[in-house]
Parts: sequence; structure tokens; C-alpha cells
Amino acid sequence: LFSCKWQTKEQSLLINGKQQIAINSVDSIIVDARNMSLSGFWVTDGRYLYYKDNNIVTIKKYSPDGIECERYFSRGRGPEEMLRPPLAFKRFDNGDYIYIDYDSQFFYFDSLMNKKWTYNFYKVGEQSGTVFRRNLYNNPDPNEVLMYELSSNENQVELLGDNIIFPVTTEHIKYNGFYKKSRAKEFYKYSYHLMALNKNTFKKEIFGKFPSKYHKHMWSNFMDCHITKDDSLLYVSFEADHKIYVYNKDLKLVSSFGVKVENIESSYPERYTFEEATNNQKKDRETHGFYSSIYFINDYLFRIYHTKYNKIGMQVYSDRKLISDKIINYEIFEFIGYIKPYYYVNTKCDIDKEVYIITKIFIK
Repeated sequence: LFSCKWQTKEQSLLINGKQQIAINSVDSIIVDARNMSLSGFWVTDGRYLYYKDNNIVTIKKYSPDGIECERYFSRGRGPEEMLRPPLAFKRFDNGDYIYIDYDSQFFYFDSLMNKKWTYNFYKVGEQSGTVFRRNLYNNPDPNEVLMYELSSNENQVELLGDNIIFPVTTEHIKYNGFYKKSRAKEFYKYSYHLMALNKNTFKKEIFGKFPSKYHKHMWSNFMDCHITKDDSLLYVSFEADHKIYVYNKDLKLVSSFGVKVENIESSYPERYTFEEATNNQKKDRETHGFYSSIYFINDYLFRIYHTKYNKIGMQVYSDRKLISDKIINYEIFEFIGYIKPYYYVNTKCDIDKEVYIITKIFIK
């Protein structure tokens, strides 16, 4: 473990005639990652840091200074074992934890990491018969829950009321967002992108459609959405849209807000096959830019974005008003969360040196 400190003076700009908030990097923690795959995600519960590895089952717990202090789970079929690494791992505001693996199995734990229940995302009820599935294959229906699967956008999960909310998509062979012949134009207009799983009844409900600017385009390289929440509202951001959409606990769209970033291109290229989209994904995203992750922490809503010049920027909103918009001089910028008095951000994954660099940020 190494540590270094520095102070920076950020340039202050005026937004809506008011001074921007000061965002200063005050400390850097370098975490030894030689026993990690260097593909994963950091989270916090407000006291400790946790690392979920995309290729290793174990969740590692670290002190605020980056010292490993405990591990949870191992690979296997026992009471404290998992078969697959986590797609998502998160502590909810009520103290409980969620672990969703790459086979779409949900594992719900209390605050002491005691397992309360498990749930198979693909478990179906009365409509699971062969005839029904065959009919859904031949006649895809975007209003049918069984059409959808978990999105691969990692660590996107929130608890709003009794509902566990996460992004979904459909890659139905006759109805998807990649192939024009598979009704892609309809996909962007009529399909849903969010699902709510009631943690008590396990009832599933789909909600939230693509914004109107997607309806006439096949923006397959910019279809992901990102979510965060406060005490009573869900916030949803799309990669090709500057607006942030707000849903209440009844899963109803109630408002939207957001300021456009000038250095993000608005005329995105359309791709008409999965192969064409995959081959052009890196170029499309670097040359056009897009809106990325959002985080609601301590009454601030942070939105990360990538410009068409391949720079990372961050907007900060307070009461849905923009109070800061700056280019961030880091190669990655992933919010981990808040451990008083600092915001923790993953700012570098050094593959050659096998370390993660976590930066503490002070905001006032």
C-alpha cells in the first residue's frame, strides 16, 4: 500500500451567473491489484470500500485507506459460495446487499451478509408453457416481461421502495435494436429499458421507454441507460440524450432536466447489423462522445460524460440545476461513493503495474 497527497486549485467558471462549486483532489490511494483480474467495479457502504471482480467470485472489503480487511464468498455450491462472478454488487440504503451474477441469479443479503433469498431472473409462472414460448418466438411482444433480459451494463441496480430496479434489453431474434429486418425501428420506439422486481412478492414490471430522439434512429452503439436514485425518485440518463429523466416510486415518469454538453456530437451514426455496430463501436464513441454514468450522492447529482475529443467531463446538479461542468484530467472517472468527509473515485487502473488508483475528492 502506498499513499500520496497533493492539492490542486480548480479553475472556477460561472454557470447561470453563479460561481461553480470547488472540486479538489486531496489524496490518492494506490491499491495492490496483483490478485485481481483488473476488470471490476468499486463500491462503498459509507464506511468501507468493496471490490467486485468480473472474473472472480470473491467480494473484497477494504478500509477507507485501501487496506484489505475481509473477503466474502468463494466459488462453489455451499451456503456462503457462489457459482458465478457478480454482474452487480451493492449495498442499499436499508442496509441490505444485492449480488446479481452473470447467470442472472439474484442473491439478497441482510446487513450482516446473511442470505435472505435467491431468485432466478428467468423463472416464469403460468405462462411458461411450450406453446406460449413458441408463440412469443414467432410473435414478439415488447409489452411481455418474458421478452427481456438483464442489460450487460454492470453494477446498475437500485432499490426504490420495495422494488429492485435494473436496466433490461431484448435481443429477440425477430425484435432487437441491431437489425433493421428485425424491427429495430420499432424496438427504439416501443421496447422498455427498465424492470422492477418487488423484493417481497417477486412480481416483475417493465417500464421506461427510449426518449423520443431515439425513435427514428438505430443508435445501437449508444443504447445503454444509467440509473441512480435519491430517497424517493429514480434518475435515468441515456448515452445519446442530454436530458435526465425522473421517475417516482410508482414507476411513472414525472419530469426531466439537463443541460447539453457542446462537445458531444448529436448526429450519431446508425448501424444496421450487430456486426457493423461491433466493428464501429470504439470509433463511434470516441469521435462523437456520449453521456455516461450518473450518481446521486449527498444531494448532488453527478453525471459523467465523454466528449467527441475523447475527454472525460463531469456535470454536477443541485436541485436539478447545473452548478458545475468541467473536463476531468483522469483516464477514467468512476464514482465509488462517499465516506465522510470525502468522495471516493476510481481514477486509474494500471495494468502494467497492477494497481488501482483511488482518488479522494473534497467538494464545497
